Amino acid sequence: MKKAIFIALFFVLNLTIVKAQFEFKYRKLTTEDGLPSNTIYSICEDKKGNIVLGTDNGIAIFNGNQFNNLNINNGLSRPYVVASTADKNGTVWAVSYFGQLQKLVNSKIINTNISTSYYNEILTTGNEILLFNRFNRLPNNMGYQYLLLTTSGKQKQVNQSYNFRTKMVLPFYVQNNEKIEIVNNNIVYKAYRIPLPTQISLLHKIIFRKNDVCLLDDNLLFIVDFNGKILSQIKIPMPLTASFKTNTNSYNFSFITDNNENCWLNIQKKGLFMLQNETWVNISNSLNLSSEQNINFLYSDKKGQVWIATHDEGLYCIPSTLIQSFKSSTAENFFNGFAFSQNKKRLFISTRFNLYSFENDKLSHVNKYKGDIKVDDYNQAPVLLIQDNLAARWDKKLGLFMVAGRQLLKTDKTGAYVLTVSPQLVRFKNGVSKSLLSANHATEKVNNVVYHKNQYYFNNSEKINIRKFDDNSLSDVRDLKVKITGFISDFTFMNDTMWVAANKKVYKLINEKIVDSIEKINNVQIGEVRKIKNIGRNIFLCSSSGLFIINENRKFFLNKYNFLPSNEVSNVTVFGDELFVATKEGLAKIDLEIFNSSFSKPIFEVFKGKGKVQNEIKLDHSEDQFSLNLVIQTNNHPKNQVINYKIDNQDWIQNPNENINFQSLAYGSHQLSVRVRDVNSDWSTQTFKVYRNYPFYLKWWFVLAATLIIIALVWFLYYRQVNKLKLKQSQEIFINNKILELRQSALAAMMNPHFIFNSLNAVQYYINSQQGAKASEHLAKLARLVRLFLSQAAEPFITVADEIKRLQIYLELEQIRFNNFNFQITVGENIKENELKIPNMVLQPFIENAILHGVSHLQTNDGLIDLKFSLNEDVLTIDLTDNGLGISQNNHNNSEHVSKALHMIKERLDILQQTYPDKIFSLTYHTPFPEQINKGHQVLLRLSVFNQS
Repeated sequence: MKKAIFIALFFVLNLTIVKAQFEFKYRKLTTEDGLPSNTIYSICEDKKGNIVLGTDNGIAIFNGNQFNNLNINNGLSRPYVVASTADKNGTVWAVSYFGQLQKLVNSKIINTNISTSYYNEILTTGNEILLFNRFNRLPNNMGYQYLLLTTSGKQKQVNQSYNFRTKMVLPFYVQNNEKIEIVNNNIVYKAYRIPLPTQISLLHKIIFRKNDVCLLDDNLLFIVDFNGKILSQIKIPMPLTASFKTNTNSYNFSFITDNNENCWLNIQKKGLFMLQNETWVNISNSLNLSSEQNINFLYSDKKGQVWIATHDEGLYCIPSTLIQSFKSSTAENFFNGFAFSQNKKRLFISTRFNLYSFENDKLSHVNKYKGDIKVDDYNQAPVLLIQDNLAARWDKKLGLFMVAGRQLLKTDKTGAYVLTVSPQLVRFKNGVSKSLLSANHATEKVNNVVYHKNQYYFNNSEKINIRKFDDNSLSDVRDLKVKITGFISDFTFMNDTMWVAANKKVYKLINEKIVDSIEKINNVQIGEVRKIKNIGRNIFLCSSSGLFIINENRKFFLNKYNFLPSNEVSNVTVFGDELFVATKEGLAKIDLEIFNSSFSKPIFEVFKGKGKVQNEIKLDHSEDQFSLNLVIQTNNHPKNQVINYKIDNQDWIQNPNENINFQSLAYGSHQLSVRVRDVNSDWSTQTFKVYRNYPFYLKWWFVLAATLIIIALVWFLYYRQVNKLKLKQSQEIFINNKILELRQSALAAMMNPHFIFNSLNAVQYYINSQQGAKASEHLAKLARLVRLFLSQAAEPFITVADEIKRLQIYLELEQIRFNNFNFQITVGENIKENELKIPNMVLQPFIENAILHGVSHLQTNDGLIDLKFSLNEDVLTIDLTDNGLGISQNNHNNSEHVSKALHMIKERLDILQQTYPDKIFSLTYHTPFPEQINKGHQVLLRLSVFNQS
């Protein structure tokens, strides 16, 4: 008896598990997510791709991320929106309960004067609008009253009756805003003209698919080809007109096909059904809904998503029928392993305690175990790894190899080498187990072993090395050439490339050298990688963040927000055309077709405050902080979005949410780039110009004016200071010139006392010696010279002619006095002596010096003083040369020999140079005859001449 009870319980348990099948991955949205109400009556799609919902609390516009809700405050006539549809232009028409027909254009509500008091359904074609009441049939259930309008709001037919005479519930149906009619027992749609099957009693819905047409009758679903031939006729779960036979008004249903051409049928309070292998399967439970839950509407959008509007339970979204998940009814959902049957037609799947098999698109429970189990592949054969003391053996009933341990390393005819849980390397041979763990490895824990090119690679978390083993021992061969620090969780090989997971990174090694390290994939941190698996040309990373897929062309990221039941992924495999992913909270089955199509890029708009940003953002100078809000439309979960922005040529910055805050933006023009992507899509990028206005004190006109004012002020102060300095300098020069002129005048007035005394002695000598004529001539010359000195003493400049005349008389008198030298004066032909002026009393001191300190000391009478005048442009060069003793024997700079007059001349020339900086006043000394005893002395004066005028 006890045995029978145990068998019965075991049978019931297994039966429960067997009945559990794959369910669709879905997303549920309620008022907590932003819905205005959990009761939804209608669903449609606007021209931007937003989902527009009619609820009992207004209209909700959902972009995939957030809701924009409209109510009576926004222009709705009544808050109970019971029906809605979109025309070919994307304009949404809404029917309010006991309200008015309204349309939604660019999120703004526009009212019409059409009352919708009697209507709760709406259809639109290219130019017509059909309003009717699904629950208000004509007497004897022979038709509806309806209202036909143009899209401009003009009434074409008012309260027209329709009596089902063409086997259609409505006058026409609509698909892609095109009318579907029955004309002469032919279904007419676009260019199609399909004979109506005679078996049809009353058509409730007509949907054209790629290769056939679905006709929903009262009791059957007919699938016909384009010639009208019936391909299938499938009985629906219950007759659609059953409620009218009992005169009840609970009639309501929805029938749609999705992008994968699956048929969906909802019958109010009877369940949500999906056609699978020509069988209606109630999938209400897969959405955690009871069959009696009121589902108001079904809708399949252009992206392939199926939307389910419920009464009181919110909105459900199935992103794709290509994505399914499985959870055991026993809540034991930690899936961990996969193994293929030897004929490759069956897939073994394991959880911690249960073994399943997947075959012919059905998941079946195989067995339950007390301890942990795991299935794996070894040498093209399935292996069941269990915690038991049984020896390694082939289980014919299950069709797999069973061993006690964690990993099967090698098998032969007599047994197997197994990595056990302890962990130890154990040799099972002829039913006897033997540990091969040496003393060197007694305390280590081996995570996994990989066989590659006839070598066994062992990973003990700290390092990877190559080892060998036989029936008696395990020994090290060598460590890898490269050392990877940190915890090594797993590794594998793809051809000659080794992939190693450690430190939340994945390293690629070639020839045991790191050639690359991966920390992020599709902008997502890979996290702790539990398993690396090589399948075909793809690398799969099973991590704590989800599943990462790397191939030659693209990278994908799967997590609980798009494909998986959980982010904790433990294993993965490909069976047929489907990807199976084992997670901590269930099993995912994903059609590989989903990876062949490109993931759509998000569409987004940027708002500053309530205003949409078009091309440029203009900021006042006081706006050192501002924010932008992104409204993103996507069919992916918001938590799988990546938002980046950058200013000018800076690096991209990742933003945590849709609000981007900017602080301390520099004045002037900038380029702002914003990009958004789902984790598996390409970037969607928008670029804007941002201009932050300069404050007035930084504007160009203010800066220019201030600069000009500062320059003018600086120039004024500089000019004023320069003028002061010039005035002071000119005063000093004037005083110095005046002093010099006074000195010169005094010098000219005093003459040389010795010269005058000697000249008078000479006159006295001529008188005493009865040479009256010579005395008279000499006296006359002296008087003439004195007169010239006295008359010109006050003049700063004299003509060249006057200077030569004065010098000639002086030389003649000195020649008489010393009587041992001759002189000659040469004047260039281009010199206009009477027109050009030179400084006064410049030459006389040098001639006096040449006589007194030069030729007067010669013992012979061959002294010569040569004076030459030459003019080059406006510069007069005066060359005074004597053949006296020379400067080395009679230094003119010696204070004993150089008169004060020479110092005064030099000082005067310096002052003249300062006074006339653009002219030349220079004095140089030379030795004309350096090789002779009497080396002589040469004075070169270069003077800028002044015109007589």
